[in-house]
Amino acid sequence: MSKSSTSLHTKYDYHVIWWYSYNSHIMSVVAIIAAGAMGANVGCKLVEAGNVVLTSLEGRSEATRKRAQEAGMIDASWIEIVERADILLSVIPPKDAVSFAERLLLVQQSAHRSNKEPLVFADCNAVNVVTIKKIASLFANTPITFIDGCIIGWPPSGTSVPTFYGCADPEAEKGLELFKDVIEKSGIKVRILSGEGAGIGDASALKMSYAVSFTQRNDEYWLTDLDRASRKE
Repeated sequence: MSKSSTSLHTKYDYHVIWWYSYNSHIMSVVAIIAAGAMGANVGCKLVEAGNVVLTSLEGRSEATRKRAQEAGMIDASWIEIVERADILLSVIPPKDAVSFAERLLLVQQSAHRSNKEPLVFADCNAVNVVTIKKIASLFANTPITFIDGCIIGWPPSGTSVPTFYGCADPEAEKGLELFKDVIEKSGIKVRILSGEGAGIGDASALKMSYAVSFTQRNDEYWLTDLDRASRKE
């Protein structure tokens, strides 16, 4: 991961981010939780494209802190993320997806987003359709725009990038457009699942289908290799 000329390797500073947020060459303020292999590499691409990228390093390991710093991500508190970010991407272990969403909702209740559009929250985790609909229901009638997202592919490396998929309910169209625009301008591929009948659950269903297909292909390769090995014996 390379460092951008706009990278800041310091604790979040409100005045610095305010200046960057309104400076003409800054595109958006994006938050990514967490700075794992996928999150940090996606964050690096977004920083290189001119975005400010926040993350929370609360309770994180030294390895995670190093990845975040190398990517140009800025350590921020939860309340600062909710108040300043335009988009929040959740890229965490699936088992933590619901508790993460619940904490976000709790923090939002005490946040003040003066003169900003609603926060766009994209759950990009490998959860099933039932779980993603449960998470989406938490944000009904709240100031947060919810997007069902998924990532297919490996972390960005050189010219190789994954594909983000996203879908949302009809009233979230503006947030979906922002999600696509910001990520796509970083050089990462984006596909929006839209059309008649499209909505929350489609991206997660796609991820689950891909995971099953990937596992089946691996099993087929393994069985073929095993068969070849047995014939040699």
